[in-house]
Amino acid sequence: MNSKLSILIPVYNEWKTIQELLTKLLELRVEKEIIVVDDGSNDGTGEILNSTAHPLIRVFKHPVNRGKGAAIRTGLSHCTGDIIIIQDADLDQDLNLLYQLIRPIVQDGARIVYGSRFLAERPKMKWTNYLANHFLSFLTRFLYRAKVTDVETCFKAFAADVIKSIPLETDGFEFEVEITAKVLKQSLEIREVPIRQEWYQENHHKITKLTWVDGVKAIATLMRYRFKE
Repeated sequence: MNSKLSILIPVYNEWKTIQELLTKLLELRVEKEIIVVDDGSNDGTGEILNSTAHPLIRVFKHPVNRGKGAAIRTGLSHCTGDIIIIQDADLDQDLNLLYQLIRPIVQDGARIVYGSRFLAERPKMKWTNYLANHFLSFLTRFLYRAKVTDVETCFKAFAADVIKSIPLETDGFEFEVEITAKVLKQSLEIREVPIRQEWYQENHHKITKLTWVDGVKAIATLMRYRFKE
């Protein structure tokens, strides 16, 4: 692979997993940079990042929590790679799946690739999250007439020029549907590859950061960008 990979990690209160995540990402056999945006963590994550010294890792910080979308916008402004992957800071996925995610871009000229948990076996998640993910993906297909099975996937890869050309606005978790809506409005194809949840952290996810309010915001975001000129 000759393309440089930027791995963008928005982080908020992930002290249990951030060090292991960075260690595993450094082991990936690709040319890469790791861009971490600490979004106002207050659980010790910042201290761990402060002690992390590696030439491939750059850390940027928000003094207060602004949301996932805001953290991603900050990170994008510092990415220098040809391909940009947005990676969650937990360990819900086997990181070797990143090779599968970038292969269609490197070998086939794809511009956007999503890792879909629903193209493989049933993912390990609470049934309420399972239904919510299915509903948001169904709504996306209905509104945008596009085949997308996992809008909320934590594995998204973009050709750098594509994602940097899209004006992103949302600050919270609704970023996931905003970016999908905007690329589909531009008639860009989203390629999907199956991924399986093999690194499910049972204790870590007893309390999720997502609430029903985030679901309502996601629905509203899909609707707004579908009919916005």
